[in-house]
Amino acid sequence: MTIDTAAINALSAPEIDVQVYDTISAAAGLARAASDRIKVVVMARDLSRANKSLAALFGVLDDAMTGKKSLSPGTEPITVQRLNEIIDNLAHTSRIIDHVQEMMRRARLANNPRFVGAVRTLEANNERLKDVVDWLDAIAKPDELKIIFERADREKERGELYDLPKAE
Repeated sequence: MTIDTAAINALSAPEIDVQVYDTISAAAGLARAASDRIKVVVMARDLSRANKSLAALFGVLDDAMTGKKSLSPGTEPITVQRLNEIIDNLAHTSRIIDHVQEMMRRARLANNPRFVGAVRTLEANNERLKDVVDWLDAIAKPDELKIIFERADREKERGELYDLPKAE
């Protein structure tokens, strides 16, 4: 079983849905707290919850892809529509986190000593989430990916590629 197949099969598991919606909930709670600088305690709790939820989501995905843990398959096989729905949910979560980070910067909370570590962890988790979304999007659209690689091969044959170390 390839990593792509394992990831897609894992996405049909109910545990993934739970983790995705828990992450959305945590990020939404963080957005509410970030809108008011006074809610420092609530924000600290929600930052921690969002980071833990993202870590749990990545843990479930990593375990499924490496075969450490087999997830119970969903009631129906995953369809292209369901895969796109999951991709949209994850991308929405990432946008919420981006919005929260911007709100925290504007409220001058991103550099608050109480939050610095958690904010940096959230940024790193969000980047990883964006990578997962991009990867799943590429899996969902294999024809587009094939076209990109074919175009790169044609450019290579025509000599249109440049080796960056040699160009400098």
